[in-house]
Amino acid sequence: MADLTTRTTITELDAHQPFTVTAALAAGIALGGGWGLALDGLLAAQLWAERKARLHAAGQATTRLADTDVVADMDLPLSTCRAPDGRWHWAATCAEPGGVVDGHERDIRYWTGRMDDRTYRQTTTTMPATLPTHQGRWRNRIMPVIVTMCRKVTWQGVGDVEKVRQILLPVAAIGKKRSQGEGRVLAWHVEPTDGDPWEFGHLHSSGGLGRPALPECLADLHVPHGGSGVTGLRPPYLHPSRQHRLLLPAVSLG
Repeated sequence: MADLTTRTTITELDAHQPFTVTAALAAGIALGGGWGLALDGLLAAQLWAERKARLHAAGQATTRLADTDVVADMDLPLSTCRAPDGRWHWAATCAEPGGVVDGHERDIRYWTGRMDDRTYRQTTTTMPATLPTHQGRWRNRIMPVIVTMCRKVTWQGVGDVEKVRQILLPVAAIGKKRSQGEGRVLAWHVEPTDGDPWEFGHLHSSGGLGRPALPECLADLHVPHGGSGVTGLRPPYLHPSRQHRLLLPAVSLG
């Protein structure tokens, strides 16, 4: 049994409670990683998009994430899980699929990209009259998109249920290639529930690890997981400052 001083603890505010989120999908979801979309990442992305729109409307510029050395955490309506060494993550899981469509779990679709030669000829003045489209920056592309075919995806978390619902309701699509119709959300359902806050902040409903987590989170527990690897601990997940060696979710959606 591990010393309790090495374990992480869930920090809840008065209005916070365990909840589940369900997104009813039109035709599955396209994902880029080996596990589902993180709920805290989805909430942070929506809040940042709204803030960026307000700043741009006021004539203020914003800095790209790739050009930012230190990033601030968005004020999410979620509880936190904190380790003794100061590292922490939001108490929410990654998406878990449910309801297989048409008897199969994966569908491979394709997107194409081609240079608009007419527009290029009209706008260029100093570049060559033609560009090679079989290689280089302007090459034609046919790329696969792997879609998880499911009727819905679900998350678990701990936080302010009504605030989570308000942030999610405007979100019309999730995952990759949203502008091409992938990941369209038909309805959001955010419901409070009873349960252990630690479990709702870490585990899928099936009992496996449901999010990238610190080893201290599972210090004295036998929870199925996907091994360990270097990945993001909290949003923005791709920023270098968020990268740690973590235990990975048990469910693969690749």
